[in-house]
Amino acid sequence: MIVSVHIEKKTNRLIVHHTECSANTIYDIYNSSGQIKLFGFLSSEPKTSIDISQLPKNGYFIQIITKGNVFRKAFKLE
Repeated sequence: MIVSVHIEKKTNRLIVHHTECSANTIYDIYNSSGQIKLFGFLSSEPKTSIDISQLPKNGYFIQIITKGNVFRKAFKLE
């Protein structure tokens, strides 16, 4: 799975580009204390848009789990 993540500031969304995504690929977004703030499933399309507008400014991690593989990436809302 190839993954890239970026924040779209105009729409306040986290954009996840991915390949080889199955219908049961899950994501968790958690803060630096390890508390899960958002979770859901990635789209089977190669791009998923996640609304992060309710998250306060802080540092976060997104974790994506699919077919036994785990991808983690840090991002910061400013």
